[in-house]
Amino acid sequence: MNAGFSKICITPRSPTRMIGFSERDVSGVFEGVHDDLFARVAWFDHEGQEALVVCCDVAFFSRSQADRFVGAMARTLDLRPRQILLNASHTHSGPMLDMGVWTYSDYLEPEWLYIEQLERSLLEAAESARDSVRPVTLWAGRTTCPLPVSRRLPDADGIARWRPNPHAEVYDEVPVCLARDEKGEAVAALFSVACHPSTRYTHEISADFPGVALELLDTQLGAAAGLFLQGAAGETKASVIAKDGAWVSGSWEQVAQAGAMVADAVAACLADGLKQVEPDIRSHITQVQLPLEPAPTREALSAVADDGDEQEPRRLWAQRQKKRLDRGDALASHVPLNLHGIQLARGVRLIGLDCEPVAALGTQVRDSYGEGVTFTLGYTDGMFGYLPTSHMIEKERGYEVDSFWEYGLPARLEPGVEQVLARGLERLRKHGI
Repeated sequence: MNAGFSKICITPRSPTRMIGFSERDVSGVFEGVHDDLFARVAWFDHEGQEALVVCCDVAFFSRSQADRFVGAMARTLDLRPRQILLNASHTHSGPMLDMGVWTYSDYLEPEWLYIEQLERSLLEAAESARDSVRPVTLWAGRTTCPLPVSRRLPDADGIARWRPNPHAEVYDEVPVCLARDEKGEAVAALFSVACHPSTRYTHEISADFPGVALELLDTQLGAAAGLFLQGAAGETKASVIAKDGAWVSGSWEQVAQAGAMVADAVAACLADGLKQVEPDIRSHITQVQLPLEPAPTREALSAVADDGDEQEPRRLWAQRQKKRLDRGDALASHVPLNLHGIQLARGVRLIGLDCEPVAALGTQVRDSYGEGVTFTLGYTDGMFGYLPTSHMIEKERGYEVDSFWEYGLPARLEPGVEQVLARGLERLRKHGI
C-alpha cells in the first residue's frame, strides 16, 4: 500500500459570518482568529484501487456543497465520488457555508468568496496528498475516551431536556488507523471521536478541541499526520463543560483540556494498541429512504407563517413549505439517507452518514460488523439533519427529534430508523464493505 498526507489552512482570509450558535451567527462577522482552521487529507492506493479521506474544520456541508467539492476533487484526481469521503469536524466556531442546511442562517447571503477559497484549498491539498505517497504498512486498533456526555436528560414525564445526562448511552469508542512508512515514521493517523465541538461560545474562529488534539498528536508523531473524523455525536457534548447539572460556555482552558483528553487516548492507542492489517481498498455509496410523519396542511403552515409572536426562522420555514405547495409540489414524505463506505484494509472500514447520528445508531453501525475496527461517522458528504432512534421519536422527543424544521424538513422522522439503517448497511456489505 501507498499513502500520502497533506494539511492546508482554510481560515477565512476576511471576516465572514459564523455558524453553530444561532443568535451569534445572525449578529455579524467573526471578531478574530483564536486558532487556524485546516483541511487534512489522506490518500491511499493499493493494487489499482484508490481512496481519499478529507476532513475540514467546518460545521457541516450541505449536500449540494459536498457534491461540488467532491466533484471538483474527483475531476482533478480522476476518481469516482465513492472514492472520496468528505467529513466535517463540526466545529461550532467556523465560517458559515450554509446553503439550505440550517434555517437560522439560510436567509443570509452565502459566503461565496469563502466557498471558492475552500474549493481551491481542497484541490491543492488533495493533489499534494496524492503526490506525496510512499510505501506504508497499515495498523489499526481502538480505544475509548471519556469526553462525550449526553445532552438528553429525561424529565418526570420522560421528555428529554437539554441537560447533561452522565448515565445515558454515548459513543465513546475511538477507532485509530495509522499508516507508517518504511522508516517507521507516521504518514497518516486517522482517528474519530463522537462529540460536539461546541465547547466555547465565542466570536473568534477556532477548530475547538479537535484542533488542540491534532496539534498535540502531530507534535508527538513528529510530523503533520493526524486526521480527525467526527463520529456519531448527535446528542453529545464535552464533559468538561457539564457543571452542576447544566451546560456552561467553556473557557479556552477547557477547550485545551478536552483536546488533551482526546490526544491522550489516541496516543496511548498508537503506542500500544495497534495491530498490522492487510490492505484491501474498496468503496461504495448507497441511499435508503427514511419515512417522515404526515406533512402539515397549508392551514397549519399559514398559522405559523402569520404568527407575529413566532420566531423568525420558524416562520421562514413555514413560508418556504407553503411556497412548495404553491408551485404544485407535494411536501416530502421521505428523506434520503446516504451511506458511504470506504474499506482501507480487511476489517478496517469507514462508514459515513450524511446526518447527525445519535450514539445508539453509531453503536448499531459498529455492531453490525462485529469484528475489526469501524469508523462510524456522521457529517459526511453533506447533512440533512439529526438521525434519532425510534425510542427518541416515540417516547422522549427532545431537540434531536423536534428540530426537523430547522433543517428544512416538513415533518419529523417516523419510527423505524434502525431498520432503514440496517438495509443500507447490508447493501454496503454486499459491495464488500
